[in-house]
Amino acid sequence: MMPKKEILFIIENLRGGGAEKVLLDLLRRFDYSLYHVSLLIAYPDGVYKNDIPKEVELISLYKRNHTFCRKAFRYYKRYNGFSFLLKYQLRKRINGSYDIVISFLEGRALLLHSLIKDKGAVNITWVHCDLSTYHWTAAAFPNLSAEKRCYSGMDKIVFVSYQAMANFSKVFDLSVPVT
Repeated sequence: MMPKKEILFIIENLRGGGAEKVLLDLLRRFDYSLYHVSLLIAYPDGVYKNDIPKEVELISLYKRNHTFCRKAFRYYKRYNGFSFLLKYQLRKRINGSYDIVISFLEGRALLLHSLIKDKGAVNITWVHCDLSTYHWTAAAFPNLSAEKRCYSGMDKIVFVSYQAMANFSKVFDLSVPVT
């Protein structure tokens, strides 16, 4: 019998929203005899927390959305590229390596992914919105160039629509393969 493929999904939280709901639907469709799936979330609260399939290994960066969690993200934003605090927390939680690591949402999920991309043989990130008209992810990064570095470190970028993909290139001039 072949060993199971190891997959890690990353999302900030499960408070609600379309991307979170799509992720949970995707997790319900896996053949868990072939895949070992882990889900990394910054903190385990939210309306969808109880909808995670029992086969999925849940990894929480923090026990709850508390001051330390918010400070870690704020510290990263304030000091461009100084990621020791977040990287330390991630390394404490993420053991081993994965066949695929997927940040399922832009913003902080991408930021966390960029800090552990060496753990994935293949690194994929998803973009669920048009970042040229609603660049909400700017709040997660110290500047546009830091966000661009995170995207450029991925092996592939997946877009939920052609418009999101076309407008992404207006904000980020990257040569990463897109889908």
